[in-house]
Amino acid sequence: MTLRAVIAVLTLLIMASACNSDGTMKPSSGGQPYEVVVRVEDAALRKTADSILTAPVEAMPQDEPLCKVSHTATAESDRLTRYARCIINITKDRKAGKTRVRFARDVYARPQLIVNITTADAEALKAAAGPLRRLIDDFELQAGATALTRSRNTVAGKTVKQMFGINMIIPEELTAMKRGKDFLWMADNGSEMMSSICIYTLPEKPATTRQLIAARDSVMKRNIPGETAGMYMTTERQFPVTTGHMRGMTAVRGLWQMEGDAMGGPFTMTILKGGSPAVVAEAFVYAPGKNKRDRMKRLEAALTTAGGRGRIK
Repeated sequence: MTLRAVIAVLTLLIMASACNSDGTMKPSSGGQPYEVVVRVEDAALRKTADSILTAPVEAMPQDEPLCKVSHTATAESDRLTRYARCIINITKDRKAGKTRVRFARDVYARPQLIVNITTADAEALKAAAGPLRRLIDDFELQAGATALTRSRNTVAGKTVKQMFGINMIIPEELTAMKRGKDFLWMADNGSEMMSSICIYTLPEKPATTRQLIAARDSVMKRNIPGETAGMYMTTERQFPVTTGHMRGMTAVRGLWQMEGDAMGGPFTMTILKGGSPAVVAEAFVYAPGKNKRDRMKRLEAALTTAGGRGRIK
């Protein structure tokens, strides 16, 4: 083999190793979802950043941090972590007024989020807590939705389209389906842990969160009974129901329970289509004594693939 041929073969091998699954030349990023590398020298800023990033995910029965955080400071470690999944650079500038947050995606790898923050002090950084957490969450939900395109349940997706006129990517593990009147329940039927997505219609779009929860309880009571008479799914009233964001969608989160039983867990719901009838999608997890963040975020990523924009107050 000639030198020219050897160089050509090596070039092809390097290109193949550099391409990730979507055909780009950037390598796959390192790390798991919600793992974050923080670069900051100031000790007070580091402590505040850690408290922001590790604050609990909302609407969980037990505290689970949003992110797992690691730190880097040396030039060598910076070079080694440039391909990390999520990198946050924090710079202290006492002359800075409002904390500035800028970000870029897929700079060195895919998927990747790099956030550059300039702030005067720790108190000023706290003001950016909400936007920073939403930025990371939206990034991870988008990455999760992209990953679902490679592990989807096409049969369930066709059923959703047929029943509700909605295009949604359903995770491949949700293989069990139960149909009702304008109601579809998809689950993985795990014996100790279970992930589920329900889609159903309402006569019209509820105007408030309170009305949406009341409608939810009515639908779930009819369609998800317990093992014996008098058992059915409902919303846990002793826990606050929150309204927030999920990749531009309005997300309502809370805890569900089985009336007359000890079962329960977190749920997230959103309106996919307003009007009359309205189409609602809901994800919920049953995993007693287990961490639930990763399962819930995978299901939430699936909900965002429908692109719903139904708003409630």
